[in-house]
Amino acid sequence: MNERFFGDPGPGRGIRPGRLLIRKTRKNPKKKTRNHERDNFRGSGPGPRDPMDRHEFELFLDVLEEKLEKEDMAEDAFQLAVEAEDRDDIEESDRYLALYNQLLVDIRVLQERLDAMALSFNEFQP
Repeated sequence: MNERFFGDPGPGRGIRPGRLLIRKTRKNPKKKTRNHERDNFRGSGPGPRDPMDRHEFELFLDVLEEKLEKEDMAEDAFQLAVEAEDRDDIEESDRYLALYNQLLVDIRVLQERLDAMALSFNEFQP
C-alpha cells in the first residue's frame, strides 16, 4: 500500500507540484502531510492558497471584468457613432467618438494594471 506514495506513482498518478511524498521514516505513513503543512494544501485547483493572494486574485478578476465591460461599451459607442454618421448627425457622432476614445484610454490603463498584477503573481510562483 505504501509503495505507491514513493517511487513510481503508478498510472495516472502524476506527482502534483507542492505535494510532499511520504517518506518511509515517518511514523504514520498514511498521514500525507504534517499538521503545520496542512494549510499549504487546502483548497482545490491551482488557485492561490494564501488569503492575501486570494484577495489580490479577486482584485485581478474585478479589474479584468471592468476591462471587458469597457470593451463592450467601446464597441457599442463606436457602433452608435457610425449610425449617427449615417444619419448625418455629426455632433452626436463626435460625442460617441469622444466617448469611444476615452474608453480606449481606460482600457489601455486597465490592461497595464492587469499586466502589472500578472507579473506580481508570477514573481511569487515557485
